[in-house]
Amino acid sequence: MKKILVVDDDKFMRELLIAKFNQLGYAVSSADDGMQAIQFLKNEKPDLILLDIMLPGLSGLELLNLMSVEYETRKIPVIIISKMGEERIIETARQLGAEDYLVKPFTPEELIEKISAALN
Repeated sequence: MKKILVVDDDKFMRELLIAKFNQLGYAVSSADDGMQAIQFLKNEKPDLILLDIMLPGLSGLELLNLMSVEYETRKIPVIIISKMGEERIIETARQLGAEDYLVKPFTPEELIEKISAALN
């Protein structure tokens, strides 16, 4: 069973994604900020991370940067899910190793397609 980590400070979004991906047969864990995600990654290595950029404390881009220098985490595919759709932010995320980028709101189908591509 593939494991997904959802990192988003929006409780509704987290719960929606957890329910959807549990339904599809994924094991889903979540964190509501970047520091919580780091603690999670010290103990577990998910197959994929869905990461918001606007997080309290450590931002999604800062987390991505930290992950990119750690051997254990730099190979984990990350899909950014954010309200921020500015081209320079998307480019920065890609330079830091993000596999893909989805601007909220998006359809479940769009996200499922991106996750399938990242996991295969």
